[in-house]
Amino acid sequence: MSSDQRPGPPGRSRDEPTPLWPRFVTWPLAVRVVLWLVGWPFILASRARNQPGTPQAVQWAAVVLAAVVGVPWLLAVAALLASLAPADLDDEMFGETDVLFAPLDPETTPPAETTAPQTGADDADSPASPAPTEDRSATGRVTTVERIVDGDTLWLDGLDERARLIGIDTPELSAPEGPECLAQAATDRLAELVPPGSRVRVTTDVEELDRYGRPLVYLHRADDDLFVNEDLVAAGLAVVSTHPPNVAHVEEFTAAQQSARDAELGVWSDTCDDVADQAS
Repeated sequence: MSSDQRPGPPGRSRDEPTPLWPRFVTWPLAVRVVLWLVGWPFILASRARNQPGTPQAVQWAAVVLAAVVGVPWLLAVAALLASLAPADLDDEMFGETDVLFAPLDPETTPPAETTAPQTGADDADSPASPAPTEDRSATGRVTTVERIVDGDTLWLDGLDERARLIGIDTPELSAPEGPECLAQAATDRLAELVPPGSRVRVTTDVEELDRYGRPLVYLHRADDDLFVNEDLVAAGLAVVSTHPPNVAHVEEFTAAQQSARDAELGVWSDTCDDVADQAS
């Protein structure tokens, strides 16, 4: 018998193509595993349709099964692969940087007020200008006050933990033995300076968190740049409490405290001798 007359597989013409299933089982194992995971409804349908002696109704049932089950399955696999793709590095999930408060957007930051230098005869009568100091007005992050906790603690929008005013200490409102002297006054003063809903500018020092995990912040009112930490000390409702290396404003706080002490304000008055003694 010549090669042109060689019979094909039983029940199948020589000219019919080899079905998918016999070819599939000869492929490498890794390829077959991947194809099984991705396209198992279609593979089972192909196998059922090409199985010799399979009733027509079963073949059509296999096609319907592949359409009903296979398409959603492929969509689910595609969604899974998409979820495993690495996130864009510029994304917000870590577009948050390791720095707690990023610099302000220059487009939304109001320019700092500057004064033109005087020239001419006035120079002779003018006192010498002070040495330039670091301008902190263009740094920090503008956010909103959510709630006042006590004189030196408050909740700020965008933080998962309440923030602690750094470099100062106010009388404890929730001390075990009861509120300390002028604790309520310090809390009221903070609420007066930055009531809930007001916008503030927040900056940090070397250490951004205290030992309890609370953000350590310097607070300025956004509208007039009033330094809240310093104001509480100047009003005698807070004492200087500096913990190196967070000493960026220690000189300002010390000067404000000395002024409050000389004027016998707040905790430096006769009302709170015990607090003043502890701060001395």
